[in-house]
Amino acid sequence: LATGDGNTVSDYVSRVWTALSLLAMGELDAARPYAFFLRDRAERRGTPRPTVAFSLMLNTILSGLEGDWTAAREYSDRSLELVPLSPELLTPRALLEHETGGSAQGQVYLERLLELRRRAGEKGGRPAGMTSIAIARIARITGDPDLLEVAEAAAEELLSDRSGNPYIAMSAKHSLSLVAVPKGDRSAAEEHYGYLLGQRGAMSMAGPLDRILGLLSQTMG
Repeated sequence: LATGDGNTVSDYVSRVWTALSLLAMGELDAARPYAFFLRDRAERRGTPRPTVAFSLMLNTILSGLEGDWTAAREYSDRSLELVPLSPELLTPRALLEHETGGSAQGQVYLERLLELRRRAGEKGGRPAGMTSIAIARIARITGDPDLLEVAEAAAEELLSDRSGNPYIAMSAKHSLSLVAVPKGDRSAAEEHYGYLLGQRGAMSMAGPLDRILGLLSQTMG
């Protein structure tokens, strides 16, 4: 519904969520104008640093989905210069490095995510939710059993936090689902499959749920 030039908070937020939704659905051509609009808006003088950072983050995700690793890293570098310890900015970069084989560089960003988790402690919340998912996804890539344990512990902490909102709890369940797959834990896979089956077609920080359901189904045999 945004019709202005992106100067108001509502214009900015509406475009951010439109872009994120289109990217989640794989509609890159439709998402590109929104991402580029926000990128150009970020270049204007006086734009708040967090606004600039998150606008660049959207272009990091878009470039990564397009397979343009150079552009993705450039956008990520610029955003992290502005907000170095943001889970929203660190997560796509840590995943990008691990998914493209840059495990050494990816470890640098993973350590920052782990530090955010330590800082969050019992407060949990959004940083803990995002780091839990990211750690689980990276653990699947690396096959590191210690990292799997960290991901599982982070997710269990989220589930035990009664002040957490349903989306955070759902993220924890998704994280535990990803942990069950490399562990070959059939009983856990069956439990999480039953929980997630009613959410088919949805998206989360872990990616498309249908993809997770497929992994769980395979683990269940």
